[in-house]
Amino acid sequence: MEVNIKLKGSYKRAYSKVQLYGYLYEHNMEVWNQELEKLKKQLIEAQQNEIPLEEIVGKDLKEFCHTYYSRQNTKSSLPEWVRILHRFVILSFIICGLELIGAVDDNTQSLMKATADLSPLLLGGTVGIVISIIAEKISKRCLFRYRWYDMKYYLSVSVLEIILMFWIIMECPNIKELQVPIIITMVILGILIIGYRYFNRNQKADKKQKKVQRQIRLQSELVSSWQKRFVNMNKRRAKKGKPLMTGEEYLIFLEKENRKIRYIDFVLVIFYLMIVLGSILFEMQSGDKMSDVVIFSVIILAVETPIFLFCYRVFRNGEVARENVIQDCKDRGITLLEYDQE
Repeated sequence: MEVNIKLKGSYKRAYSKVQLYGYLYEHNMEVWNQELEKLKKQLIEAQQNEIPLEEIVGKDLKEFCHTYYSRQNTKSSLPEWVRILHRFVILSFIICGLELIGAVDDNTQSLMKATADLSPLLLGGTVGIVISIIAEKISKRCLFRYRWYDMKYYLSVSVLEIILMFWIIMECPNIKELQVPIIITMVILGILIIGYRYFNRNQKADKKQKKVQRQIRLQSELVSSWQKRFVNMNKRRAKKGKPLMTGEEYLIFLEKENRKIRYIDFVLVIFYLMIVLGSILFEMQSGDKMSDVVIFSVIILAVETPIFLFCYRVFRNGEVARENVIQDCKDRGITLLEYDQE
């Protein structure tokens, strides 16, 4: 396998547009990642052999995208704005939890009577959802109308949406305040989150398949990253007059590095326990009623646990991918440069 090969020019734009089509028309991209990797390899091979792009995607890229994604019924049953709203509800739940913890820790308000001004959050979220819907419609019109419009422009618009939303939340002091009890707000948001999960439960039927697809994609990206790193390391060694590292030596180096990284699992767990237990003990020493301490403990766990699990899952998935690639190379008696996902 050759290293550091990238799509360029019309091949790169075509691949990016195929990707973006899947996102805009609400296909489950976790299912399609492996297929897109195969398409990318086809395009790289065509680029290297100077095969015209039209022989891969045809003359009409829009028709190719429609046919390509029609092979499997992977379109989401929920519109994009509902999924955006769900993510916003989760963010609101976390922010409310942090507001409540801050109010109680500062002894400015009691647990059950604590209130917060949610008007900036509601306005920012509403603006974010509206802009997302408008941006999606504009992107659909621009995707095949303008040659230059591809994934990087779409992602740039998404970043601007987030910046605008947070700017409104932080910089709009003239909005009429909407003081609401935080506990009641969190209960309502919690019901909405559970309701979404319940009505969307059929989408979880292929959760195992999604996990496998995600792990394959992660391993593919990891192999590519390690191959580039190997090339760069040998370039630096050559400049310093040192002997170049062989593929076997590089694999041993990565194996040792991975053993050191495993300790981060333990550090993450200890950090999480320190935050949660420390906050609960501090609340117990503040002299509040035991019922308030119990409610506060539940809120701490509800806010901090999803954040911890997300961070831990991201790190753990990367750790498993590293172990799988290294073990696969050892079992097959190959180096990373010879590694082939197929």
